[in-house]
Amino acid sequence: MLCNAAPASAVQLVHEVQQGETLAAIAAACKVSVRELLTWNRLASNVVEPGTRLLVYLQ
Repeated sequence: MLCNAAPASAVQLVHEVQQGETLAAIAAACKVSVRELLTWNRLASNVVEPGTRLLVYLQ
């Protein structure tokens, strides 16, 4: 299994970042970790701009 692979049983969603949202808030709402969001989306920073589309894997 690759380090950035999503769990096999996960459902993939795309979340478009809205003005004022943070990775921490998105992670909490989706019940995933900030580290998972960073890994799945190959982000180098916790800063995301409005309009950015993020992959989110839900169990």
